[in-house]
Amino acid sequence: MCHVVVETPVRLTDRQKEILRELEEINKTDGDKHNPRAKSFMDKGKDFFAG
Repeated sequence: MCHVVVETPVRLTDRQKEILRELEEINKTDGDKHNPRAKSFMDKGKDFFAG
């Protein structure tokens, strides 16, 4: 079992907002590289041959 606490910032500075927007843009272009749920090439191959 695991307990996770997530804090969501309420008041961001203009710079913090800018950084979050940059992160969003980066994730749009190569988000799969950083997504733990994204399947690797090997996982896709295993699924193909197992299915």
